[in-house]
Formats: sequence, C-alpha cells, structure tokens
Amino acid sequence: MRRSISLGLIIALFGIAFNSAQAKPVNLDQWFLKATSYDKPGTTIDLAAPDFLLGKSLDTTCPSKFDSNLPRFYTFWQLLKYDRKHHIALARGSTDQESCALFVASAPAVSAPDADLSQACTGRGVCIGSTYAHVLSVYGPSEKSGKRGKHFVTSYSAMVAARAITLNHPQVQLPERITLVIDNERVSSIAIYIDEGGLF
Repeated sequence: MRRSISLGLIIALFGIAFNSAQAKPVNLDQWFLKATSYDKPGTTIDLAAPDFLLGKSLDTTCPSKFDSNLPRFYTFWQLLKYDRKHHIALARGSTDQESCALFVASAPAVSAPDADLSQACTGRGVCIGSTYAHVLSVYGPSEKSGKRGKHFVTSYSAMVAARAITLNHPQVQLPERITLVIDNERVSSIAIYIDEGGLF
C-alpha cells in the first residue's frame, strides 16, 4: 500500500512538473498597453526640441541594456526593472527603435529586478507624478490642454538628430513620439518612441 501511494505521488509530481513546463509564458502586453496607451497615442503636437527618458541625449536615453533573462513582451519590449515600493515599471523597446517607458502599474506576474524609480525623469524634468501644469510649462500646450479629466492621453512629437551608420555617416533626423498618460492631473506614464529606421 505504501508503495502504491509513493508511486502515485511520484506520478503526480511528474504530472505537475510537466504541466508547468508546458504552461504558456505570462503575457504582459495588456498590462503594458493599459498603463502606457503606447498603441493609442492620439494626435501629436510638435515640439521644437526632443526629450529623452533617463538621459539628455539619444546616446544616454534609457541606459539599462537588454538582458536575455528578463521578461519580453509586445514583440520588441523588455521589462527592465520594477519598483515594488512605488509601483513603477521601466521597460525598453528595441529593433529599429530606441524606446523607453516609465509607468505606474500593478506588480507584474513575472519577476524583474527591484529598483527605486521614484526619481526617474526625462532630461527636461518630466517625472512620474509631475503635474500636468508642469508638463505644459515644459512642452507647451497640447491638443488636450483645454480638455481636462481624471484620465487622458496627450502626445508630442519631435525630430532627433543622429548620424547614420551608412557610408560617410550623414546626419539624419529620427522621428520621436512622447506619449504621456495623465491621471488626476499627474503624469502616470511616460513612453518615448524613437524610430531608428533612418540610421540604416
């Protein structure tokens, strides 16, 4: 009888292990899109100068590098860090883009390195928690300026000067989109997308 019970437990454990191995990886796409509205930026307003996340130039933006051990999502994005105390995530997009997003979100269903992101800002001083009045003082009026609400998305665009990697490295202009989510008059997400297709 003991032998039967032991054998049954062993088979059950193998079954659990097999099912775990077959389980689909956690999909973070909706978690990311709900927090950032990255896929629904709306109409953009032109800026005279670009802005960068966690840096002041294209070379210093979003300095954390990709790590093959960290979770990937939304095709070309990777979750770099999650601030468990302040509930802020940092993610980066790649493949013909230099993109970075800093956003308030519930704890993801995956592990990521913990880091204090509460003081993380753009090079021009827009941070998670910045007031919408501060955003307007930095970037100027947007198409949402007169339409306040508990939750809305506002977007800006600019051109980023860079050198192509082709022969003679001509100067090129790369399109940039800054998407901000405003909740209760404060910034809850900053997502910056820079199209690097012009480098090639």
